Amino acid sequence: LDDASYERIRTYLRREEPKLRAAAAQALGRLDDQASVQELIHMLEDKDADVRVGVHFALKLLTAMTLDASTRPWTSWYESERRWYIEERPELFRKLGTIRPQEMAPMLRELAAHQLYRRELGELLVPYLDDPNPEIVRMVIAAMQGLRADTAIDALSRCRDEHTSDSVVKQ
Repeated sequence: LDDASYERIRTYLRREEPKLRAAAAQALGRLDDQASVQELIHMLEDKDADVRVGVHFALKLLTAMTLDASTRPWTSWYESERRWYIEERPELFRKLGTIRPQEMAPMLRELAAHQLYRRELGELLVPYLDDPNPEIVRMVIAAMQGLRADTAIDALSRCRDEHTSDSVVKQ
């Protein structure tokens, strides 16, 4: 969907009818609308129990997190993810370009643990798919799998079609 379509669905989050709010939340979760996460977190305090259940379901789909249905843990998680992305991500990517392959795995695991920005992180990993070292490419593919980075699908398809290493192609 384009941004305008997501925004049309998000308008239903603010409707008076609880069933529309709950359905919109679940739809945004199923459509993987990362931009709605913060608004959904606030909706965990909705006065309607069905809305809160739908919102919690959507948040779990969007984030791959299993936090309880109250705002405090979700808000804490959200703020932590934003802080990591702004403060730590740039340094992590700087280091990725300068370290030996055996040092990359823990850094890529850390990166894959940050689901809020999985699309952006997946895109930032795409250049590493062109590395001549198959070990590095396999680790990057594993990180993309952990991120569920759908923005990298085209790059992964190209890598599969063009790479000469059978182990990379298989992964």
